[in-house]
Amino acid sequence: MKIVPFRRALGVASSLVLSATAIAQPRLDISTSIPGAEFKVGREVFVDVSLSGLTAGQQLNLLGATLAFDGALLGTPTSVTRGVIVPGTLADPTDFLSSLGDGMADASFATFTTNTSQMISGNGLFFRARIVPVEAGVGSITFAFADARRFDGVTPGGVDAGLVAGGAVNFTVGYANETCPEATPIGDGAFPLSNGLAGSSGPNEPACLGAADPAINNDRWWRYTAPVHGTVKVFSCGATFDTRIVVYGNTCPAAPGSAIACNDDFCGTQSSLFFSAVAGEQYLIRVGGRGAARGTGTLFVTGCPADLDDGSGTGTRDGGVTTEDLLYYLDQYTLGRVTADLDDGTGTGTRDGGVTIDDLLYFLDAFAAGC
Repeated sequence: MKIVPFRRALGVASSLVLSATAIAQPRLDISTSIPGAEFKVGREVFVDVSLSGLTAGQQLNLLGATLAFDGALLGTPTSVTRGVIVPGTLADPTDFLSSLGDGMADASFATFTTNTSQMISGNGLFFRARIVPVEAGVGSITFAFADARRFDGVTPGGVDAGLVAGGAVNFTVGYANETCPEATPIGDGAFPLSNGLAGSSGPNEPACLGAADPAINNDRWWRYTAPVHGTVKVFSCGATFDTRIVVYGNTCPAAPGSAIACNDDFCGTQSSLFFSAVAGEQYLIRVGGRGAARGTGTLFVTGCPADLDDGSGTGTRDGGVTTEDLLYYLDQYTLGRVTADLDDGTGTGTRDGGVTIDDLLYFLDAFAAGC
């Protein structure tokens, strides 16, 4: 078997070409529309299976063929273009996914020697699948078949096609927000955080992290839109790695020195910071590791839990923490209202749907700290 790259007519493609060494044998190509098979979460990719090397008038029948995807990373693929189905008895003739069999991957299509429906093809594009990756990771797309026979209308049953027994394209699915221009839009909330496959982007920040170790490595980016005026809390407490958080205005930083807030170690080796926001304005949140640190956790972004009321009693924030906020919260807490649900006892600001002493303690801690 010889493995060589190839280019498609409509763009560069990453490919493993699976070919028999004998002359004039059919060749099977598996390729992707993304150069280097470097996929991104949420971005469309096409996977092509092509055939070549058949002589004029020949067709190829792939018996028991399977094209298997790593469904945990790639989600459920959809067939876009396909060979002829004979006699076309699949439940959904537009999609091979309807013929899944026992023991196969969740995201696969197949035909079977016990099923009269088989894939027939000549030279050229045999099958195209559309996928939209759903999770970062490393995986493969594999093609295999029980038997491949050439038909020329002369030899009964056809002859062995001479194809190799299968093939694969290895791929990496990267995060959708590994650079500042790709920042994921968010509001207040809790967001999955991992940087195991992230690269490093953006400038060092010696002004706030120190000149000795100013780097934010293996980082990812989010674009936060402030829902109201006031102080915003951003933190990664509980993550499994040594985190660093930096906040910028709405313009991607081209050089050090434009950060409006940053933090390294606040809760152990994890990070927490506050910054003042203007309602409707956007802010870039960058989270990475110290040194080579990688891991998982949760990114929390929330308005200041102690800034609740401007004295009007309507729950309108004013960007400060005063006795009006304390009085407003105590009133909400006494009445057991949902606005008093601030924490589940973990100290992370995760709401649990009830109003307990944990919520009161969380508020009083934030009030005493000025946020």
